[in-house]
Amino acid sequence: TRINFTKYIDENVKFFAELRGSENTNETNTRWGKFYIDVKLPWDFSMRMGRQNIDYWDEEGLYIDNEPMMFDADVDAVRFDREFGMGSFSFFIAHEAAGDGNNSLLWNGYLNNVSGFDAYYQAGFKARIAPSETWGVVLLGEQFWFDDARYQELGANAASKAILANQDDGFHTYAIDAYVNFTPNIRADLTYLMQGYDQRWRVRMQ
Repeated sequence: TRINFTKYIDENVKFFAELRGSENTNETNTRWGKFYIDVKLPWDFSMRMGRQNIDYWDEEGLYIDNEPMMFDADVDAVRFDREFGMGSFSFFIAHEAAGDGNNSLLWNGYLNNVSGFDAYYQAGFKARIAPSETWGVVLLGEQFWFDDARYQELGANAASKAILANQDDGFHTYAIDAYVNFTPNIRADLTYLMQGYDQRWRVRMQ
């Protein structure tokens, strides 16, 4: 169950909040799923600040519904966007309080067995260049940083925990997508993804 609230403060500022109820055991039963403000900035920039869902993969039509290869998480973030004549650019920085019942894809998929884990930091970008309505190129990227002593609990044994305790932690994913619109109803995409893990995640994947 979701109840949305919207308030237009003035012509440049809008407030949004979502009250959510769920019986999912991975989530707090009743919680504020999203709450943010949208602000129009000079030079045609826009800013969204607060708890929000960021899913560049979905915005560019690179997957349908759920389980994207990248993004799709509710995060506490500041996001900036700007449209250009031949495309658009977007950038965000985020801080995810992993144990707050926010049901982010990363937290539930990888870190839900780590007690006391506090938070992680994330940044991402999206750039679309479309010289015409027929074809274009999209660049996407995200980077995660973890900084928490509890993170070494990801190790399955003492040897793995020793590795985790002495290594940097984080991972990144980058993608480039080229698309062609043959007709308004037919589109072809060619996407290449690159992903890199620091030592902690290599231990975790084992």
